[in-house]
Amino acid sequence: MDVVDLPNLFEETARRACLMVPRLAHVDPAKILVLAHRLPHRRLGQTVGFRAQRRLVRAVGSDALYAMSFSARLVALGSVREHDALDTVMHELWHVAEACDGTIRPMRHGVTFDAIVRTMRRAYLRAGGEPLPELAHDVRVRVRQMGLRADASGAFDVRERTTALGKLVPVTIEYVCPFGHVVVRSRRLARPSSCASCSKRFDPRFLLQPLAAN
Repeated sequence: MDVVDLPNLFEETARRACLMVPRLAHVDPAKILVLAHRLPHRRLGQTVGFRAQRRLVRAVGSDALYAMSFSARLVALGSVREHDALDTVMHELWHVAEACDGTIRPMRHGVTFDAIVRTMRRAYLRAGGEPLPELAHDVRVRVRQMGLRADASGAFDVRERTTALGKLVPVTIEYVCPFGHVVVRSRRLARPSSCASCSKRFDPRFLLQPLAAN
């Protein structure tokens, strides 16, 4: 079975986006180290600027100014439901400052940020860009992540390994209240619980029930 190179998949998508989307013309993909691995459940992507962090990363014999991490579950079949994986790519690229010098764009997350991300995704698709694929959980993938500790020179090594995609997708259980609020848990509820969005205290009128799979 062929191995899918996840860092290369996200790297190529980011490179094409920088060429096709005018708002991303300032981004130099050569200055970005693309990582793809398992991230915490609520995080689909993350961008770190090394100028601000004063860190170096050793990648393909050169130092990158940014490390851009993508969650492997973005391409796992059925793992992100209504979310468009391309939005995460555009979101992380938009974090790159106009100078592309290792600093982060001084713009907070919010309605305006999200609207720009959606506009860039539509521009990318109109220009001929392709959506990211959805892969079965048994597909073997290559992942790349940064080491947790720096060496004596202050540089962080980059580590790669091959594994089944399903091992990178956290097991989650979704619950829904009578008013449609969805709550995600990493384990099954041990006792009856009510929706915190409907009531800050336990209230049997807002009991959470397992969300049936589609």
